[in-house]
Amino acid sequence: ETYGPGLKLVFVGPCIAKKGEAEYEQFEGEVDAVLTYGELRTLLEQRGLDLGALEGADDDFDPPRGSLGGLFPITRGLLQAAGLTEDLLRGDIVSADGRENLVDAIVEFKTGETEARLLDILCCEGCIMGPGYSEPEPVFKRRSDVSREARERRATFDEEAWEAAMRAYDDVDLRRTFKAYDQRFDHVPDPGELREILARMNKLTPEDELDCGACGYETCRDHAIAISQGLAEVEMCLPYSVEELRKTVEELRESHRSLESTKEALVKSEKLASMGQLAAGIAHEVNNPLGILLLHANLLLEDCEQQSGDHEDLELIVNQANRCKRIISGLLNFARQNRVVRQPTDLGALVAEVLRTVPAEEGVEIAVDDRLEDPTAEIDADQIVQVLVNLVTNAQQAMPDGGRLTVTLEDTEDEISVSVADTGHGIPDEHFDKLFSPFFTTKQVGKGTGLGLWPSRTASSRCTAVRSPSSPTPTTSVARPSPPSRSCCRGARAA
Repeated sequence: ETYGPGLKLVFVGPCIAKKGEAEYEQFEGEVDAVLTYGELRTLLEQRGLDLGALEGADDDFDPPRGSLGGLFPITRGLLQAAGLTEDLLRGDIVSADGRENLVDAIVEFKTGETEARLLDILCCEGCIMGPGYSEPEPVFKRRSDVSREARERRATFDEEAWEAAMRAYDDVDLRRTFKAYDQRFDHVPDPGELREILARMNKLTPEDELDCGACGYETCRDHAIAISQGLAEVEMCLPYSVEELRKTVEELRESHRSLESTKEALVKSEKLASMGQLAAGIAHEVNNPLGILLLHANLLLEDCEQQSGDHEDLELIVNQANRCKRIISGLLNFARQNRVVRQPTDLGALVAEVLRTVPAEEGVEIAVDDRLEDPTAEIDADQIVQVLVNLVTNAQQAMPDGGRLTVTLEDTEDEISVSVADTGHGIPDEHFDKLFSPFFTTKQVGKGTGLGLWPSRTASSRCTAVRSPSSPTPTTSVARPSPPSRSCCRGARAA
């Protein structure tokens, strides 16, 4: 009536909930649009309007101006505007704001646990905290701004003009009605379903239910109920997401380690392939002169009388030449990746033969600790001899000032083992990764080729594993159970 029939009514405020209320059937045709403060500022900027620069512009564009009603945006402001006081002695008026306090106040009011006759409740923390508030000030700065504005208006408040306006608009119906809007769900999860959902969130015990509120729900059980009703997701749980992220990082770390191991294995495989080609070439060249040597040694052995003192020496030459031929054959087999051939062998006798062919050096005492109950094992005897010869030789070279070398033979029902220990200076930790690399040696030039442990490792890599801890008496022992037959377990000592 005041401004004409073409007037459009726009509600401006910080609360986006008003946008939903404007769509209610009760307000149909009453409110044409709802804008937040932020939206209003954006609209003015887009239109190039500066309210401060407009002639006659002020904030009194829509009288009558309110009085204490200006405190409404602040918690408990409505009570003061209505002339009511929350008297703590009487307790007949209770104010509450925020989701948690709102629910608690309603529940206690319903059960009669309070003396309250009036509830002043807000789901939020007041209009000043509405998401449509366009200024980034903290809460108490906003409260202070609203209070100051209300005081300034109160100081210039024209009560007579206000009363005249109230009489003029006395016939305006400002009443508000509400309809029940039941949003409760018919489905309520039973305890079993609730436990299953909590378990998916890694909440296996009551102690796991942190109720941190990061998901937007007050408790973990509220979150689980919302999940059962399709309103939430498990991933909304921050501790769950952190745990899943930790698992993912650990899986990636393990994958990285696996890739590094695979890369290392590929590099070693390439090196071994090259060494295999080299070994095949060397073996081919050595086989010819070795064959001639073996032929003439056998001829001399046939012509030598068994009672002669040279017979035993010639027999040793023939045996060692045959072993060299088998070693060369083994290198060729390695180059061709042939499989190990195992045969039942008396391991105790084999060790005794090895120690006979590798006599003790000066100052070195060699001892055999034979604890075998059954000395027979299925092994490739030639390869094990090669292994033991290299180990015993290395062990003695690691004790230049003398010492004790102990070969220990042990067995169980399913395995048999040989360990070689010495009292040498040990193996530095930084050498472990290179221990079985071809041509790696710590010996002086001319005293070592680095081809001792490498053939030893490759000769039995298909049936055993090696460990060689650095200690005052370094010992290497390996084992591989293979029921019902037993395979040999070898030891190693490297310097």
